[in-house]
Amino acid sequence: MYNAQIEGSLNPPRSPSQILSSGRYDDVVVWKGDYSRVGPKKRALFFKTDLKDHPATAYLILSTEEVEQEVRGLMVSVAMFGLLFVAAGIALSVWLAGLITNPINILVRDMDIVSRGDLNHEARPHSSDEIGLLATAFNRMTRNLKEAQERQREADRINSELNMAKEIAASLLPTKIPSMPGYDIFATYVSAKEVGGDYYDFIPVDRTHLAFVAADASGKGIGAALIMANARAALRMLCVGNLSAADVLSKTNAVVTRDIKRGTFITVFYALLDVPNRELTVSSAGHDPMIVYRAATGRCESYNPNCVAIGFDPGPIFDRNVKEEKVKLYKGDRVVLYTDGVVECMNENNEQWGFENLNAFVREHANMKSRDFVRALERALAGHQGSAEQHDDITIVTFRVE
Repeated sequence: MYNAQIEGSLNPPRSPSQILSSGRYDDVVVWKGDYSRVGPKKRALFFKTDLKDHPATAYLILSTEEVEQEVRGLMVSVAMFGLLFVAAGIALSVWLAGLITNPINILVRDMDIVSRGDLNHEARPHSSDEIGLLATAFNRMTRNLKEAQERQREADRINSELNMAKEIAASLLPTKIPSMPGYDIFATYVSAKEVGGDYYDFIPVDRTHLAFVAADASGKGIGAALIMANARAALRMLCVGNLSAADVLSKTNAVVTRDIKRGTFITVFYALLDVPNRELTVSSAGHDPMIVYRAATGRCESYNPNCVAIGFDPGPIFDRNVKEEKVKLYKGDRVVLYTDGVVECMNENNEQWGFENLNAFVREHANMKSRDFVRALERALAGHQGSAEQHDDITIVTFRVE
């Protein structure tokens, strides 16, 4: 039907090399050539085959340019489809990566907030997988860290209070030991880990009298130290010029009881030494007895004209019960005042050192110099204590008549 319009032969080239293909079947021949229906010639592909059962030949002519356009269009479509597929793959990858990394990024931000000091911040688990378990573990760690921080603050507060109490307790003690002809005097104070309220003092009352004081406040820490500071101030003020040991304790009790809370008390042993006459006037407010070693007999005597501790009663009961006693001293005698940390010193078996051991020690070491006597007593207490912790302050005040 194209015979009148197609320029060029519809017959295959004579040279077999110019035939492109014979197709799937031997009766189909394909070659390139020129054709023209209207206008200039164009390159084309010719297909020729004889129709079976019909005395005719079929031709198919395809424009090379149109085929190439179709091929290019197909390639563009394939490229676009490939790009869309790649874009979809990238989007899917990003989405999947987000599912994994977003919880991690959120957890990292939570960690950063906590690392800046906000221990109240909690991570919010977004899943029950490993990341969710990690967030839960992180919250538990943060809570533990907060509790540890609070415990550390409390420990710091307690340490600060104990250090302050030690400073207060140290400031209450005399800065030097009195030196008097005819008397060898020494004292020591060994604080426990938890500072108590032990106190000792040497107070000039007048030109011929010197007061020896050993005291112990109930409780521990800065509270006990402050109570003892108050008692020390009152005692030092009230004893000046007063030669009655009982009256000094009575007036001190009246002043101190007004300022301390109920249930708090102070035990005091007050010994007023008449220096030239070698005589003591002693009074006690709930304290351990004074020990006097007699050089003439080699025996120890205990003195304790006892009354209730300072702080229990504002006056009437205390004033009716407070007493004083005269104790004559002789050459070679030794006087020992102490707090209950000495006799209540415990070893690993919770066994106290006790009064009997203290009396035996005084008898055995009474003739030593007072400094050596105190140091030997400290070693004896340490030997009894062993590896046990010191549970109370130890105060020792002693002098020997020479």
